[in-house]
Amino acid sequence: MITALPSVERGAVITALPSVEREQVVNTAGVTLAGIRQLTADAVRVLQALGDERLHLVDGLAVLPVADADGLHADGLHPTPEGEHQLAGRMAPFPRAIPLGR
Repeated sequence: MITALPSVERGAVITALPSVEREQVVNTAGVTLAGIRQLTADAVRVLQALGDERLHLVDGLAVLPVADADGLHADGLHPTPEGEHQLAGRMAPFPRAIPLGR
């Protein structure tokens, strides 16, 4: 049983990365990828408004614009091994931009 969470200097939530084939598809919950991104961003903003200054939001579309997503995925959703390397390179600047502590 976990009794306490470890102290964290900072944390980030990234919104959904794009999928060219699935951007406009409504899922079984009735939401598109754009809707999922908005709900994720809203949830982070609520936590920030409640005082969580260590939580930061990373826009998945800033990491990977829709126009650049084609060809990174093996099945329209999951990246290929090469796609994972490309995503890692694109993600690298974002954690560095998050301020340490407060």
